[in-house]
Amino acid sequence: MMAISRTLDSTALEVLQRFDWPGNVRELRNAIERVMILAAGPRITGADVTRLTGAKPPDASGLGSLLEVKTYEEFKNAAERAFLLHKLREMDWNVSETARVLDMPRSNLYKKIERYGLARES
Repeated sequence: MMAISRTLDSTALEVLQRFDWPGNVRELRNAIERVMILAAGPRITGADVTRLTGAKPPDASGLGSLLEVKTYEEFKNAAERAFLLHKLREMDWNVSETARVLDMPRSNLYKKIERYGLARES
């Protein structure tokens, strides 16, 4: 039997990290094994993970995760992060245009992008 070499791309890892794994490590391991077996190509994408795991992604509105934080400070940070990410995506990651729309100095937006570890998806 010939072994097939497969790799996970960065979007696949991001999708795996965003999912809630109530079964803990065992459920995650089973999901990864299932994806490795059932994915069509040698490179496994985020779409493959979403389609093949059956796991539920977080609430698309973002309110679910915002309401699960413990403190008001955590809520403010999570809300700001979600808002900035939404606006950056809306402006196709044009930082200058996003800063203009938000009426914020571009340097402040860059600091917030760094603070929250925001990165453009592939």
